[in-house]
Amino acid sequence: MGSAEYEWGDVPRAFTALHVFEKDGKLAQNEVETDHEKVYYICHADDQKEVEKVLKKLAAGELLRNMKGGYRTRDGVWLHEALLNKAHEPFDVAGGVCIGDSPFLYVVDVAMLEKLRRLFQKS
Repeated sequence: MGSAEYEWGDVPRAFTALHVFEKDGKLAQNEVETDHEKVYYICHADDQKEVEKVLKKLAAGELLRNMKGGYRTRDGVWLHEALLNKAHEPFDVAGGVCIGDSPFLYVVDVAMLEKLRRLFQKS
């Protein structure tokens, strides 16, 4: 993903959408148990089941590319590697943002989840 995506592109649009979900009372914060450990996420309340399915596949290292019914990512996710390495040594990736029509954030650290959640709290 290019740097412009972070400043003017899909990432700001995803954060804006999550903020709107919060204003509408539709932002959900939850966790999903994977084979390795918990992954925490923030998404639209109606998308929780789908987000959990996606996170379980990503945590298991199952990136199904261009397959009917599969999940395709534009960029590397590294969730599987972050969960495997978390118990042994720090890893550069602690979470990410999935962009698109139903954006969501995910992290592997509950402290980071609370910091992200504060970004979307009603002011």
